[in-house]
Amino acid sequence: MNTYELPLLAKVLDMDADKPIILLNEITSKKLDAPTLSRVRIKNPSNQKVMTAIVNTTETIVKPKQIGLFGSVGKRLNSKTGDKLFITVAEQPKSIDAIKRKLVGETLSDEEIGQIIYDISTNNLSEVEITYFVAGVYNHGFTDDEIVSMVKHMVESGESLGLGHRKILDKHSIGGVAGNRTSPLVVSIVTSLGYIMPKTSSRAITSAAGTADTLEVLMPVEHNIAEIKRIVDETGGALIWGGSVNLAPADDKIIKVEHPLSLDPQGQLVSSVLAKKLAVGATYAVIDIPMGPHVKVKNMDEAKELARKFVEVGAKVGIIVNVLITDGDQPVGRVAGPALESKYVLEILEGKRFEDLADKSCLLAGKLLEMAGHCSKGEGYEIAKKTIENKKALTQFRRIIKAQGGNPDIKSEDIPVGKQRYEFRSEKNGTVAIINNRTVNKIARIAGSPITKGAGIQLYVMNGSRVKKGQILFEIFAENEAKLFDAQNFAKANNPVEIEKMIIEEYTGRDFEITPMKV
Repeated sequence: MNTYELPLLAKVLDMDADKPIILLNEITSKKLDAPTLSRVRIKNPSNQKVMTAIVNTTETIVKPKQIGLFGSVGKRLNSKTGDKLFITVAEQPKSIDAIKRKLVGETLSDEEIGQIIYDISTNNLSEVEITYFVAGVYNHGFTDDEIVSMVKHMVESGESLGLGHRKILDKHSIGGVAGNRTSPLVVSIVTSLGYIMPKTSSRAITSAAGTADTLEVLMPVEHNIAEIKRIVDETGGALIWGGSVNLAPADDKIIKVEHPLSLDPQGQLVSSVLAKKLAVGATYAVIDIPMGPHVKVKNMDEAKELARKFVEVGAKVGIIVNVLITDGDQPVGRVAGPALESKYVLEILEGKRFEDLADKSCLLAGKLLEMAGHCSKGEGYEIAKKTIENKKALTQFRRIIKAQGGNPDIKSEDIPVGKQRYEFRSEKNGTVAIINNRTVNKIARIAGSPITKGAGIQLYVMNGSRVKKGQILFEIFAENEAKLFDAQNFAKANNPVEIEKMIIEEYTGRDFEITPMKV
């Protein structure tokens, strides 16, 4: 290894990244033999602070005798512009060899996976190197033992809630279905019956809204560990954005590199979900696997194999898991977009509607109640439904809103939605055959969702609905004309609602001669 130590003057840059990155002039990079994405060890002799960082190169931002420090690097070294620092080329992380082994399909040991997760969580690996790891898993998969190791080490990489309750309930949907906002309903139902359910949720990446985006319309969703514990102590439940707490942080870094190519290998998906459940202390979890042509899981064989992994790996890490394979052929509920979805959830809890979103939420909540021993198998659904009918779930939801800093008196009619609107009407008579989840989400995002809370789409038909020419199929909501115009044009070119003619052809008997059969 090159042990040449080079003195450079610090230049603290007015920029930052979520990883330790430094800038070297290209001349310095060649002198050190430290090209882009290599690593250097930096020492501040004034305070003996040392760290390893990833190299980026530049021709202009820093001079040959300087080192550019991103903000977080400058803070860790307690260094200011002009300080003399000493730079040495560093060895590559130990996990690189393990990543290479996974790329060629070899099974990794618990120790190797632990080293990979450690290097990811401590920013010792670049995004490129993490991507190679994900690609190896995508191409060759994980054994169940590898998934168990991933779960264990990802939990160890961050904090845990440590609530100390014997029964903690949780749920997760693997996603892809527009409007699938079951979490606030399930949490309200099961915690209204005295159970503990600290639910962490995500923000949208490709969908119209994540659960956190939707609930942010009603209450703050960014809370630290201490605040979550207080909220759970007060109400039994919490509805939190997972990115605001340090639960299994290595998982968040892996997810970040998966999204550009939509890589979501089964083994990584299972380990990601179960690590988050284990970090909040879940003892019972129900997993929703939507199945359909426009979601992650396309067929029953794939769904059953994923379900098996969840159940068997869950048992190995101490979580009792049940899986429900659900219909992913169309959106759940009739809306997509933060304000529209929060309004829809409140309308269900207020008793103004009970449709497929409420039905699915009662199925999931009912299954959790059965698993926790609250009732016998097959009785959970009706118990869950009753908490909505008698407003017990609504009262509980308002308690959670208040505990998280929102207005507990808010009603569905108080939630504003986009003022710019466009009604998309059917061009023919027929029956709705398909509603494309992916396209529904895309239209809502073009309209401004989830950044613009009032943007989104509302459906007025579902699969099997009979429609007449000129009938409204869906309505687009936006906050400005330009976004509405773009969404409207995309919808015209990519109609998410496919309609089949009710009558393909009519035969009256006059167009051809019928020859009687001889008996």
